Amino acid sequence: MEVALRVLQIIDTLGQGGAEALVKDTVPRMRARQVDVSVAVLKELKGPFERELREKGIPFLSTAAGGVYSPTHVLSLMHHIQGFDLVQAHLFPAQLFTPLAAMLVESRVPLVLTEHTPQHRRRKKWLYQLEAWMYSRYTAIACASEAIAASLRAWIPHVNQKITVIPNGIDVEKFQQATAVSRASIGIKDGNCVLLYVASFQPRKDHGTLLRAMARITDVDLVLAGDGNLRAQFERQAESLGIARRVHFLGCRNDVAGLLKMADIYVHAPTFEGFGIAVAEAMAAGKPIIASNVPGLAQVLGEAGVLVPPADSVALATGIRRLIESPERRAQLAGAAMQRSRQFSIENTVDAYIDLYSSVLSTNNKIADRMLSQTETSAQLRGG
Repeated sequence: MEVALRVLQIIDTLGQGGAEALVKDTVPRMRARQVDVSVAVLKELKGPFERELREKGIPFLSTAAGGVYSPTHVLSLMHHIQGFDLVQAHLFPAQLFTPLAAMLVESRVPLVLTEHTPQHRRRKKWLYQLEAWMYSRYTAIACASEAIAASLRAWIPHVNQKITVIPNGIDVEKFQQATAVSRASIGIKDGNCVLLYVASFQPRKDHGTLLRAMARITDVDLVLAGDGNLRAQFERQAESLGIARRVHFLGCRNDVAGLLKMADIYVHAPTFEGFGIAVAEAMAAGKPIIASNVPGLAQVLGEAGVLVPPADSVALATGIRRLIESPERRAQLAGAAMQRSRQFSIENTVDAYIDLYSSVLSTNNKIADRMLSQTETSAQLRGG
């Protein structure tokens, strides 16, 4: 693009999740491609992702004080939106506040939504009209997986023509070439097999099933990277199961690539998942993977890992034990995972989003030209 395209990306927070990782990884690369991207977060956390973007000189626009659900964010977004050629929203409530702000200032700036999950608590009949209005205000909707796209089509069929699938991407080389974190630094006993799960502590990530599976396996350490409101609950569960010494709660980390290199097996055990960026990272790190057999993860993992029923601690424990007992199977899966990870390159994702921006702006300009032409024709008729 000859003239720098001005894009605003709006997201609830920059905690350590898949949507947040997409913003963290794509924004600097877009700016390197002469796309002038700024970021607005509804609540600043001053965490690793946010610090990384600020250190790279990414402009952050101020938003209202208070929590992410404060409607006063609409006022600040009203002020910001008009200064951009295109606005992209991630997660709820940012995806609601963005079209509200655009409507209130009568903005014609095209809006793009990235849909990150196939399930929402909002999907109730009494909220359908609000949902339908919200999604209809977006010119294009990028879904991180076909499973997400299918779910959205089923919920709001009339947005089908707006939907495109753009898989999330990762820095493949970063995870391939990382140096392993020292096991001793985490307090892991020598000789034990090490499992790793990278996920925030929220209900759908279902750490409880994994902890119950751990209670069925001996000589295994589990490393949990992530944080959240349910962390204390799962720490108590580990104590009650008698496995606390083998479960290591690390909190949020900025060295996930090194943790992956340290681990023997990567486990991802949610009850549902839209894409599974952590699984793609584990694939790039060359790890054998066992994961819940849910649509988003199944599409990302393909044949390069072991899939087990979600919320089934017995099946999960059995799958883990079989991998531990078969070094040959682990090596086979690790090689397949590394090979498959290449299709989730962050460069491919950036290319796809820039292509989407160009398509949206081209369509928007044609609509604007047609409206202008109709206005001029009407004026001529009135004058005649």
